[in-house]
Amino acid sequence: RTQIIESDMSSIEFNFEKKITIILCLLQAFQERIKETEETQRKLQSHLNKTLQEIRDQEKHIEQLRGAVKAKGQPLKTAQARLALRAKLPSEEAVLDLAHVLLLEEVGQIEESIETLSKTLAQAQGVHSDLLGVKQSLEHDIFIKTNSLVIDRTKCLPLRTEFPFHLWCGCKNCSTCRTSLYCRSHTCRQVKTEDKKH
Repeated sequence: RTQIIESDMSSIEFNFEKKITIILCLLQAFQERIKETEETQRKLQSHLNKTLQEIRDQEKHIEQLRGAVKAKGQPLKTAQARLALRAKLPSEEAVLDLAHVLLLEEVGQIEESIETLSKTLAQAQGVHSDLLGVKQSLEHDIFIKTNSLVIDRTKCLPLRTEFPFHLWCGCKNCSTCRTSLYCRSHTCRQVKTEDKKH
């Protein structure tokens, strides 16, 4: 009978050590996952910072383009007004002289410049819109990662770190609470049941 008891004890100790090893491996894997999440969060934040800088640069570029388009407006109006005045000249004075040709060329160049600037402005606004979409996506991903880290660090990790070494119920009668894997499910519950009977 003694041999059977010793065999059972050895089996229990082996199973206990095996479970401890498994738990420690799981804890290590969980901590590695937290590190990976932290690294991912840092990379996302770095990408977000670069995106925010690109958005600021793009906004400056857009303002410069708008200013350039606006600056072309007055010279165009002036040249068009001069052409309108020449169109009102008497037929004998309305000749296609060098001044008239240069004026037509000036209007054409200004209109072409405004068209080019407007296309560039539209492209810049499109890039700006895409960057805002990237920003929103990155902020969402960072929010998810941050929440995940908060849960893992404050709720999951403490439980995994303490288990199974600190699963005691607080009762004074149970002497195996701090070491037994079955403390919470067996010993302590039995002790509590007996305490209630008394």
